[in-house]
Amino acid sequence: MKTAGSYTSFTPVDDRFEYKKKGIFRCRFKKESVYILAFVAGIILVNLFVITMAIISKPPSLAYLVFGISKWIVPLLSPFILIGGIRVFLSGAFYNYTVDDEKMLIVCPRENYRADIFFNTVLGVEYTDLLRLTRKYGFRVTVTCTDNTYTYDFIFPHGVHNMREDLTPFRIIEERCGFVAPPEYYAGQRIDNI
Repeated sequence: MKTAGSYTSFTPVDDRFEYKKKGIFRCRFKKESVYILAFVAGIILVNLFVITMAIISKPPSLAYLVFGISKWIVPLLSPFILIGGIRVFLSGAFYNYTVDDEKMLIVCPRENYRADIFFNTVLGVEYTDLLRLTRKYGFRVTVTCTDNTYTYDFIFPHGVHNMREDLTPFRIIEERCGFVAPPEYYAGQRIDNI
């Protein structure tokens, strides 16, 4: 059995009050690669349209002036828009979670997702590293229950390059299911070795 680390959901007053916690985390979009490809194709199409309109418009018109200026500005700004857009898609969607004594509710309105993970049905929680260009940027978390298996591509918060498993909200599932031993307290102070 794992021991509770320095970041744990257990408190010295667990036996007196109900446990309740809310928070957010980010996961990859389920169709991340489709979004990125569509965005890149859109940027290319806008560039082709502007350049084509600049070529076919006649000199004495307003369209000639607008597209004549745009044929230089749009291709210069496109790489910055492209990089910014791809970063937005790679940053993932926000998932909200609410935990009480019997279940963890995970909701993502953007992905139209809802999962009720009851602690008495959980068989195990498994973490696998997610790599992008040989750099770890998150965990693929698989929560196996008796009735279903839930998979989340958890992304580290911005600025964090490496994160331990006990800092993820899925550690709460492990603790509440009994896979992690609760720390020992005496007079409100932890006495176990961390």
